Amino acid sequence: MERRIIEWDDEKCNRLYDFLSVKTVSYEQFFSYQLGRAIVNFVMHYKKDIEGTKVLDYGCGPGFIVDRFLEKNADVYGVDMSPETVRSLNERIKDNPHFRGCEIFDGSELPFPDDTFDVITVTEVVEHLLPHHIDIVLSELKRVLKPDGIMLMTTPNEEDFSIDTVCCPECNTVFHKWGHVNRFDVESLKELMESHGWKTVECNVTNFWEFQKNGDKFSVWDLSIRKIYGYMRILAYHIKTTKEQRFRDKIGTGQNLFYIGSKGF
Repeated sequence: MERRIIEWDDEKCNRLYDFLSVKTVSYEQFFSYQLGRAIVNFVMHYKKDIEGTKVLDYGCGPGFIVDRFLEKNADVYGVDMSPETVRSLNERIKDNPHFRGCEIFDGSELPFPDDTFDVITVTEVVEHLLPHHIDIVLSELKRVLKPDGIMLMTTPNEEDFSIDTVCCPECNTVFHKWGHVNRFDVESLKELMESHGWKTVECNVTNFWEFQKNGDKFSVWDLSIRKIYGYMRILAYHIKTTKEQRFRDKIGTGQNLFYIGSKGF
């Protein structure tokens, strides 16, 4: 049988995402599950106080980043193209007073008025967007962002598709197991966004695991010389550097590509 390469369309994408959204064993492999707290910490560097702000998580999936923003008492909305994902998320956290619901986005207009959101997160989504969706998605996200709002977009940096390419033994079709169809580096992501009217605040690479950490906590149960020395180095680093310097030390290297943008007015 001749090996074929998959031709992604909306129906095939939704089949994959519906499966992943209810396959609990795969949750630990979700970027948002692993690094949801890091995303919120990262956003808060650019938007200091998010309590009470309106946040949209575009392509929210099972809602792991939604959960983290809710912990900060932000009013959180979600959109996703998978009907099963939307149904499951709305049912799971419907009783949280700060959760404003998750809507199905079918690739046309977002169901929100102009200038609605203070923060929009688009984490590990742009690599999934089919060509006929990119223009409308970027245009709609800009439309619903407030003039003083920010958007965070993340995607793998210079992803090697071959690493996660698999073959279906039933039909002999080759495909990326997470449905990735686009690959970016700093230059190409910035070019894409600015060509759609976005103003670049920052586009760079980092390791989001550095923002997931809450710092080493002192424990009386671990007073080894090595640990004490480590605590002292951390303390000295924090004394000698500003918060901005500590943030900058984590930018410029890593496997995670990010884009912070505004409407550009």
